[in-house]
Amino acid sequence: MENDPAHIARVIYLLKKQAGNQRLELSEQVELRDWIDRSPQNKELFEQLQDSTLRDQWLDQIRRYNTSQALERVHNRISRPSFTREKTPASKNGVLRKTILSIAASLVLLLGIGYFFRYELLNILAPVKMETMLTSKAERKTIALPDGTQVWLSPGSVLEYPKEFRGPVREVNLKGEAFFEVQPDKQHPFIILSGQLETKVLGTSFNLTAYEGDEDVTVTLLEGAVSLKPAGEKNKSPTILHPNEQAVFEKENRSIRKEMVTDARKYLSRRNGIFRYEATRLEEVVQDMERQYGVKIQLDSSLVNREYYGTMNTEDELLVMLEKISLVMNAGWYGAGENTYRIKPK
Repeated sequence: MENDPAHIARVIYLLKKQAGNQRLELSEQVELRDWIDRSPQNKELFEQLQDSTLRDQWLDQIRRYNTSQALERVHNRISRPSFTREKTPASKNGVLRKTILSIAASLVLLLGIGYFFRYELLNILAPVKMETMLTSKAERKTIALPDGTQVWLSPGSVLEYPKEFRGPVREVNLKGEAFFEVQPDKQHPFIILSGQLETKVLGTSFNLTAYEGDEDVTVTLLEGAVSLKPAGEKNKSPTILHPNEQAVFEKENRSIRKEMVTDARKYLSRRNGIFRYEATRLEEVVQDMERQYGVKIQLDSSLVNREYYGTMNTEDELLVMLEKISLVMNAGWYGAGENTYRIKPK
């Protein structure tokens, strides 16, 4: 850290955190100590900032910093007639060149600080509070995010998002399953981090399933377009999804494959707890039942790959679905312990 306003604000933030009986992280302790030891001036400033009144005065000055006005002043200096080459004696060319270079350097610095102040410094002075919405097994929730994006959160899921979106992107974290209707905003892409996968959208409707215990993460697109790529691989070309396409991200080898979906709009009813199945492996149906009802279902190995056609309404009792599967598959179901059931052929 140096002594520009942004870094001083960072020091003040650490001091206020410490004064508020919050323990500094080890990295923060090292950061603060390194800054203090860097120069006698830093040490003196550190001692002054122990006074809460002086800290508040510093913050007030930083908040009043106006990058636009500073840039205008630089522009006016460059535009003065005294800086035109025609009116400047040759003997002063060296001085002029140094002056212009100095102003240009100031301009670059101000632009950089202005960008930092707009987002990063604001986060230092007033950190955004993170919200966490979670659902237990058999529970569903609908959430309106600060930008107007609507989220339908499925059972056994966790969504983390800021109380307000700042900066060039809108970023959230998802574990589990959710249906998103993203508020369009071309200037601020919406990004979902789900473990090893990063999904980026501008404004669209799609379903994302990313349970921690699953081998795959799936993204099914209804409207608009989304891009996907493994998290942390900035140089890798993204996979683009179009309506009625599904991307399957394999966690083990970090690969993405695309598939066509015959009826992606079934996810509109799925978000409300109504599942429609067409030639769906019974193992997948049972997995949905476990999450929706909060139970464990043991499926006989001979039934795992059998195809199921039908619907599941999670407002119905679990026994209704167990009976329906037993009838269609010519099977029977049995209690096998607390909240545990077994399905096997008759």
